[in-house]
Amino acid sequence: MPTTANEFLKPTEIAQRLGCAVEMILHAINSGRLPAMNVGRGSKRPTWRIHQADFEVWRAANTTGQRREPTPAKPKKRAPSNDVKFY
Repeated sequence: MPTTANEFLKPTEIAQRLGCAVEMILHAINSGRLPAMNVGRGSKRPTWRIHQADFEVWRAANTTGQRREPTPAKPKKRAPSNDVKFY
């Protein structure tokens, strides 16, 4: 059975479905966790396409069903004071 264009997704489409940043999807592709193919002409600026079935497998493997709470921000360190203290 020949593949059709609607079986492939762009990273932006996946990011919209998941409600996340495109950079997260690109990181998953570049790290090899999300299989994708480069349909562009060069490797300097790849044009990624992800097969629908590969996306579903990746999504199932990376979905826990619970949203993580954001980690609290660490307090900023104060710069040492240059004030001279006299006792």
